[in-house]
Amino acid sequence: MKTVFFLVNYTPDDQSIGITKKISGQISALRKLGYNVYYTCYKNEGVAICNNNDSIVATEKFKTKNGKINRLLRYNLLLHLAYQYITTSNIRYNYCYARISAATNRYVSILRTMHNQGAKVIVEMLSYFPGIKPKTIKSKYLWFFVKRNIGQLQSVIDKVITEGEIKDFYGIPSEKGRIGVNVDTLPVHHYIGNKDELNLISVGNEREYHGYDRLIFSYKEYLKHNEKVKITIHIVGEVSKRTKAMITPDLSDKVILYGKLYGEELKTIYNKCNLGVGPLAQHRIGGKKDTGLKTKEYLGIGIPYIYSGVEEDLPNEFPYVYRIPADESIIDFASIWEFYKKIRDNSKMSEEMRNIAKETLSWDSIMKKALSF
Repeated sequence: MKTVFFLVNYTPDDQSIGITKKISGQISALRKLGYNVYYTCYKNEGVAICNNNDSIVATEKFKTKNGKINRLLRYNLLLHLAYQYITTSNIRYNYCYARISAATNRYVSILRTMHNQGAKVIVEMLSYFPGIKPKTIKSKYLWFFVKRNIGQLQSVIDKVITEGEIKDFYGIPSEKGRIGVNVDTLPVHHYIGNKDELNLISVGNEREYHGYDRLIFSYKEYLKHNEKVKITIHIVGEVSKRTKAMITPDLSDKVILYGKLYGEELKTIYNKCNLGVGPLAQHRIGGKKDTGLKTKEYLGIGIPYIYSGVEEDLPNEFPYVYRIPADESIIDFASIWEFYKKIRDNSKMSEEMRNIAKETLSWDSIMKKALSF
């Protein structure tokens, strides 16, 4: 059995986080493909490394009880533990699969150690695409160190997996990656609301390319001019102070914030809604086209959705999604309503969406390709 070391910022105890669901799907797929998987993760008390049975084989506790400080320092602590473990244990790995991180000395040392031990080193950077424009301090910090230490990375990485279609990444062989879902773990969507209304849902911790400000501003314009159909917006996940400030008292029953939800609580909100909202502002951060994890989950659940960008995994003219312009124009809710009216009585909609997700977004096929050379 071949062994994989998964170097990831993973919080398995919090299933409300999108990246947790993604990594869980990847690990599950690798195990189904016959790999023995060790992975790094965050725990409430510190950081840990777990084996293929999800048992902790190494751990290091936080030095303080301050949650904010621990969150700030936990990734460095994770890298320290990972390096210590791979250099002292007798395990020899066939693959190292690492999520992109700022290429600090410790991060590079882990990849170099794996490379020197004979492992194939694969770095996933689905946040990278041609034309990327880092906006946040975190992303600027990450890409500064990656570019600064690119010479060291070139010597130890066998393949990078990117969102964009590029031949190589600074001389490192590149492969276009995809985001998958495990449809069997997702609830089937059953709308219980009024089909003469629109109940929009967006699930995920807010990022700039989600375009919540565009959504809410457009909604305000709709309310001013032609409120022919009752529309309510449901937002699940953490949102920015800016978004909260846009929800004035008169919108408090029209734009509803739930915070983080998962499991039965999230399923209940999904079933109150009849239309998902994907990212609406990828154009703000450069050449990003893919719509990310949330739309893949909408497809796997079986709820139709709107988005801007590109859905390369769907057939042309797929009837259950509606694409809006990838710019700063006002979202046309009247057109969205016309789109929904055409599909609202289709009893096969959820089943057909889930079948497409199973065919095109299987983590099994995605991870099999990622580890092939």
